[in-house]
Amino acid sequence: MRKIPTPTLGQILTAEFMNPQGITAEKLAQELNIPLPHLNRILHGNTLMAPEIAIKFSKFFNTSDNFFLNLQKDIFKRNKNY
Repeated sequence: MRKIPTPTLGQILTAEFMNPQGITAEKLAQELNIPLPHLNRILHGNTLMAPEIAIKFSKFFNTSDNFFLNLQKDIFKRNKNY
């Protein structure tokens, strides 16, 4: 049976949070007060989201404080078992 690849954190952030609200990476980096290159590394899967950054995302997108860390952990587990 063929498995469907798990979307990356960046794909989920872009498709489910940024695009529906019309938020660009530049605007999000500015709103969260994080460097754009760092945000781009998160969005492209080149670095993990640190807890302090995850809390900024959670506050901005009105989710629970652990939402993005739990999502990141779930993606990691799914890919490990893939």
